[in-house]
Amino acid sequence: MFRLFKVNKEGVRGEVGPRDAFTVVELIVAMGLFMTVIVVAIGAYIQVIKTQGIVTDVMAANDNASLVMEQMAREMRTGRQFTKSDDGLQLAFRNDVGRCVLYKFAGSAIVRAEISQDSCGNGEYPPTELLTAPTVDIKDGMFTLAKNVSGGRGIAFDEIGISFKINTEGGFFNDKGNLLKTTVSARKYFSND
Repeated sequence: MFRLFKVNKEGVRGEVGPRDAFTVVELIVAMGLFMTVIVVAIGAYIQVIKTQGIVTDVMAANDNASLVMEQMAREMRTGRQFTKSDDGLQLAFRNDVGRCVLYKFAGSAIVRAEISQDSCGNGEYPPTELLTAPTVDIKDGMFTLAKNVSGGRGIAFDEIGISFKINTEGGFFNDKGNLLKTTVSARKYFSND
């Protein structure tokens, strides 16, 4: 049989007695405290993972909507002959290569169509190209169009406003949405059309 020994303060070894070990009750209490700490730590970790997923979705929605807005603004800067619908949901214009382009807020998305007809804004457009990701929810989209006069020369140029609210597929922003707004000035200052 094996015997257990202990080292006391003086460094002398002696046999381990019955009061020198842990009781079953002490072990159960220690394990219960350990399990409580582990459960709390796991709960916090799971919450962090969920929050990370939400943050990733919101960032992806913002990135996608910002990219779409920049694409529209880039094409509008070199456009001419702008017309918008009465409700402000669509904007048609000729791009820098002369093709008629239509941007439209359609449901919860932004779409683009292109034709090469002479009557820009009045023709039938082919099936549209979806610009926003399916996980991005677009609300309250609006195009505005204003003619501004530049300096003392009396040259009019178009100023296009784009505004819309975005939300994630899971509705992180509730009904409010994240508002994105920009104003674009066409660069064709000296054109007659």
